[in-house]
Amino acid sequence: MIGGGDRDRTDDLNVANVALSQLSYTPQGIGRVGERSAASLPTYAISASNISIKPMFQNIGSAAESIPCRARAAGKEDRDASGRDTGVRQAESAGSGFVSAGFSEIHRDSHPARRRMAQYAPAPPLSLLSQKDTPKGHVVHKGSPLADLFSLAQTQHYPTGALYVVATPIGNLADITLRALHVLNLVDRIAAEDTRTSSQLLSRYGIGKPLIAAHQHNEHEAAERIVEHLRAGERIAYISDAGTPGISDPGAKIVDAVRAAGLTVVPMPGCSALATALSAAGDWVKTFTFAGFLPTKTKQRAEHLQTLVAQTPALIFYEAPHRIVETLDALAEVFGDARRVLIGRELTKLHESLHVCLLSEAPAWLAADANRQRGEFVLVVEGAPPQEAAGAHEHDRLLSILLEEVPASTAVKLAVALTGASRKILYARALELKQD
Repeated sequence: MIGGGDRDRTDDLNVANVALSQLSYTPQGIGRVGERSAASLPTYAISASNISIKPMFQNIGSAAESIPCRARAAGKEDRDASGRDTGVRQAESAGSGFVSAGFSEIHRDSHPARRRMAQYAPAPPLSLLSQKDTPKGHVVHKGSPLADLFSLAQTQHYPTGALYVVATPIGNLADITLRALHVLNLVDRIAAEDTRTSSQLLSRYGIGKPLIAAHQHNEHEAAERIVEHLRAGERIAYISDAGTPGISDPGAKIVDAVRAAGLTVVPMPGCSALATALSAAGDWVKTFTFAGFLPTKTKQRAEHLQTLVAQTPALIFYEAPHRIVETLDALAEVFGDARRVLIGRELTKLHESLHVCLLSEAPAWLAADANRQRGEFVLVVEGAPPQEAAGAHEHDRLLSILLEEVPASTAVKLAVALTGASRKILYARALELKQD
């Protein structure tokens, strides 16, 4: 039963479907439905194991601030200059895809305003597809695209005794996948990088499971505990604070331990700041090398960057707000001023920004607005020109001989004097040869 008691389930279902289609329902956006204030209505979401509508997403109203959904259903016309209903227009312009994709599965003949509301409401989950569960006056089509998606998430095989590596949103809670929601509800326990952060995240989706702390300081011990539970036939999910575990986050050691124990690891794809930034970089990124976070100390950072100077693939770095200025300065100093850089800030969040410029221009761009130095950063730096990379290996024999006799700095100084080649390139190559 939808809504509970004797309340009007017709209006509740309409509101529920708008909430599901956008994951950003707020009473202010819905306005009034029938004669009751939308503030008094529940919101609904997907249950885990049997995919049903229940009041679970009531806290997700702010999850997609950049995707407002404003449905008018009080019998008052609200149209733009073209005569189209503004609720539908705003839902389309928000990029939800539900209007243009034709997710018009619920129809009601009693009121034109409610029919407009149903135009962009997706079909309800599978538990509503039987006649007994369908509110009076509605026609629900079993073959709807959204119902098929729910079915795919539910019917896929999820073995017991398996670790599920689940990607979570990197900023916008609406970016969670249907499979992730299903698996997080299905598993017996959830291992998390930070249980406090993850408990807040899970509560937004109405998920309550026993949590296991598994972070970089106890990853080995946590892995042993997880393996014990898996051997007992449990399903366990692992999530990091945000994004895909194991990519500049804990998780890799746990995966190794589970696999070494002969148990199953199941990846659940989803959000990644790395992929998000690359998708918006442009054609100048052909291949890439992910370098993660740079060393925090100045000398170590400079030495590490020197080893990357001759790399032709684009270089991807993560950086924190309090180090972004000095990191961009270091990149320009080591790589030169002429390379392009994409500065991705607060990706998927309300104040997201993406800016492409030369490394020489990056410090001035940051300094122009203090807000540009706030948030989490992804940097995509253009790789070395092919001719520089080729030239780096031309003097390997000379460098190798010098490195056997003198320190790297002296060897590079002598090699520069003898060959006239770039000190930057020779120093980077010398460090590589020393490591070999």
